[in-house]
Amino acid sequence: MIVTLALAIIAGILYTLFDLFVAQATGKIGDGLSAFIYNGLGAVLPLIIYFVSKVKSGGKTTVAGIVYSILAGVIIAIFALILMRAFASNGGDNVAFVLPLIYGIVVVLSAVAGVFLFKEHLSLLGIIGVIVTAAGIGLVVFAKMKTA
Repeated sequence: MIVTLALAIIAGILYTLFDLFVAQATGKIGDGLSAFIYNGLGAVLPLIIYFVSKVKSGGKTTVAGIVYSILAGVIIAIFALILMRAFASNGGDNVAFVLPLIYGIVVVLSAVAGVFLFKEHLSLLGIIGVIVTAAGIGLVVFAKMKTA
């Protein structure tokens, strides 16, 4: 559990840095070129790691794994373009609005998917956390609308 928590925190920090760099790139480079650069690097570096580790570990690859990876790649490419548009919209002053909104939605939808699609158990405290997150999304949107 500690390893999972530590890895999730590191991933969260790295993804936050990614989002902040994308926000800074927005308006300074074309959306498509920017997405190509960071998604290209995001493809090449793991591929190198895969080939290096496969030689050592003999890792298993399945058709389902390839299909889901392709679908994830298509979705992240679309997400990248939409993310840049979201940052650029409304005068570009959107980091404190866009990121909490996106990741709050991710929390809620992931919890719902976990319960209904993957039959995972969500404790009462977990349910309360999802409800509080949904309320937080509402507050972030309401605050932005109030100042707009």
